[in-house]
Amino acid sequence: MTIRCIRCGNEFDASAKVCPNCGEPLTDFLRKYLREPIDGKYEIMERLGVGGMGEVYKVRHTFLGATRVIKVIRGNIAGSADGKERFIREARLATRVQHPNVATLHDFSELPDGSQYMVWEYIDGQNLAQRIRTNGKLTPRQAVRIAIQALHGLEAIHRAGIVHRDISPENIMLTREDDRVKIIDLGVAKAEGDGSTQAGMFIGKLRYASPEHLGLLSETERIDGRADLYSLAVVLYEMLDGRPPFEATSPHDYLLIHSKETQFRPLSLPAELPGSTDLQGVMKRALERDRDKRYATAADFASVLEAVEKTLPGPLDTTIETNMPVAPAAPAAGDKTAIAAPFRVTEPAAPTAIQTAPDEKLVAPKTIMEPKKQLPLAVLGTMIGVLLLAIIVLLVVLIRRATHPSTTVAETNTVATTSSAAATTTVDVAPPATDTTPTVVPVIETTATTETAPVTATETTETVAPVTTTTVAPVTQTVAPKPKRPKKVVPAPVPVPVTDTTPPPPPPPAPVTVVRFVEGGDDSTNESAIAATKRELGSVSQIAVRGSGGDADLTTKLVNIVKGQVGVSDSANVVIEFNGHIERRGFGRKTRSGNATISKGGQVLLRYEMPAENYRTGDDPAEAFARVLLQVLGK
Repeated sequence: MTIRCIRCGNEFDASAKVCPNCGEPLTDFLRKYLREPIDGKYEIMERLGVGGMGEVYKVRHTFLGATRVIKVIRGNIAGSADGKERFIREARLATRVQHPNVATLHDFSELPDGSQYMVWEYIDGQNLAQRIRTNGKLTPRQAVRIAIQALHGLEAIHRAGIVHRDISPENIMLTREDDRVKIIDLGVAKAEGDGSTQAGMFIGKLRYASPEHLGLLSETERIDGRADLYSLAVVLYEMLDGRPPFEATSPHDYLLIHSKETQFRPLSLPAELPGSTDLQGVMKRALERDRDKRYATAADFASVLEAVEKTLPGPLDTTIETNMPVAPAAPAAGDKTAIAAPFRVTEPAAPTAIQTAPDEKLVAPKTIMEPKKQLPLAVLGTMIGVLLLAIIVLLVVLIRRATHPSTTVAETNTVATTSSAAATTTVDVAPPATDTTPTVVPVIETTATTETAPVTATETTETVAPVTTTTVAPVTQTVAPKPKRPKKVVPAPVPVPVTDTTPPPPPPPAPVTVVRFVEGGDDSTNESAIAATKRELGSVSQIAVRGSGGDADLTTKLVNIVKGQVGVSDSANVVIEFNGHIERRGFGRKTRSGNATISKGGQVLLRYEMPAENYRTGDDPAEAFARVLLQVLGK
């Protein structure tokens, strides 16, 4: 029996483990429900993720035509008391919250094989972690608006008596159409007062964990909504700065940071940015170690940010320093948003200052002159050229008149003409250089041929009377040729480009994104890294394993573990570079660390990291990486 791949549409045998065309893995669940709708009503459209507990799919309701997201927990996990209780708890808590900034739960049920599923609202967009990776840090107004929406969602969650406990960029979705925030994943949430989590037990993501998450509470205290506010403050800081306020590699290091009250570095915002000082103050309070000094509720936190947002420059005015001044758009009527970018004014020459009222609120500049509109350079150049040409023509005419005054009184000349029927040419004869009396130069008309003929002319003084006639001796003169007409200016021929018949070189292959798997890190990120590497590798029958330092025994152990699942050959195209360490510290204590890469054809696809940590029992680096490697290989 054949089935159609949900990734590339290729049809292949249902018994295969991966799509032979694109390498999309085929689980037992997918193999079954590609042929029939889930629970008779949900048709699979796309796989969104896969992990240790289950799978997430984009589906279509066959009766309603609505797009939804199904989260399935595998039967073996749903059968365990802890896994089933956690999954049902998430569904029950989700039904308590109905808010535009929180994802909506639509359905929950159990399948015949014992696996359970919940149906969530489908959000067309991306999570905040993807936005930050794509754009880097956001503008202050964008970041504050996202945080305000998330706080409104948290206020609804907290009013329902729920602590989310895993606020992070991965769990904040942004819709594609209008950037509406949707908080997702109540998988580790709990009701306030629920004693299911022991004090000191860590749940969530280390980077965004509050001191309470790390166990810095007394035995009688419990985590409440203020822990979520701390986590959201870390998210806001990362949106504004591009990096979180604290960075470490293990729970122990984060515990040291919080217990020593390490000060976070101030936000990297320009001091002249309107609202910068206020934002620094908000972050300082929101990231207080002592939860009693933080904002008491999400509504309080949101209210302060809403006040700060009014002072921040708009999306088009966020640049403080630019290489060239740019005139900003005119502010709308009543808009008191401060204009941060410098601009050019007509009068006076100095930039208009932004005045500050005594109550520290920014007010709009009193006078902002719009820049003068300038003509395009091409039009201006043409006008100047025409003007210069007109001036030159005028100067030529004036010079000619000053040099040849005969042109003004030509009508008084007595002109001798010939009776030749041929075409005639007019020739000006200059007066003798020694003659100081202004005279009219006689005009002689003759044929265009060269000939010797007596020329008779009448000279006239400036006073015109009396007229004195003088007989001029025969003069032999070569008549000047007709004045040449100005030549047409023919533009130089444009060389025709020679068409290169040599085919262009093929474009270089698109670079492959290197993903990262961190042992003990974020589950969703690690699951995405495994799925992405699977797709790039496709079907693999042989691998090469090479030690790149560390304990040779661990490399040998890794080879022995994977040998039973895949062939190992030094000439394989898929190469594993492994480096593992174990240090024994006595009394059963050990330190483990390691790193590895998975490459195909010389291109690194995945980097694996096991940060150094102390342990007594558990997997060593070879065992831990072997588990990840076999998942990537689909074994």
